[in-house]
Amino acid sequence: MTDPELDEEIALVKGCLESLKRFHDIFDSAIVTETVVPEDEGRLQELRALLPLQFQSMCDRLRLRPDNAVEQIVEMASSLSSAILLPDFQRRKLYDFWHKTYMKLHFLLGRLKHRKEQLGSLGSGKAKAGKFFTSPLFLVVALVIVLLILLLLRSLFIRK
Repeated sequence: MTDPELDEEIALVKGCLESLKRFHDIFDSAIVTETVVPEDEGRLQELRALLPLQFQSMCDRLRLRPDNAVEQIVEMASSLSSAILLPDFQRRKLYDFWHKTYMKLHFLLGRLKHRKEQLGSLGSGKAKAGKFFTSPLFLVVALVIVLLILLLLRSLFIRK
């Protein structure tokens, strides 16, 4: 049994995870090499615009209360050139926001996938039950039980 809404929710969370990971990779590359590649700067700016919208959409869809971690991440990393100049404590703070958000999303994805597995096992259980109740064995057993009940009722009401 599949739930299209649940599949859409899983896709939303995966999309947020992928965007957050790309953001981290671009940011981390600039910090490690201490150089700014213009293409990376453009991608970072695209992600800065996309991430808050993706997260808001995901939170609305899943009826979650949004936290401000994504806004803080986007605000702290306004550009790669400014990211290189960030003091160590602010970098650690940025990585901490990123890591907490990333872990929350993975936890949420795990919960959604678990729900999907539960729906799948429920669907297979229904299919098995449907096969059992339409099997010839069940029909014979049900018929025997009905006949026994009728005989019992007959013997209770017809006394000689």
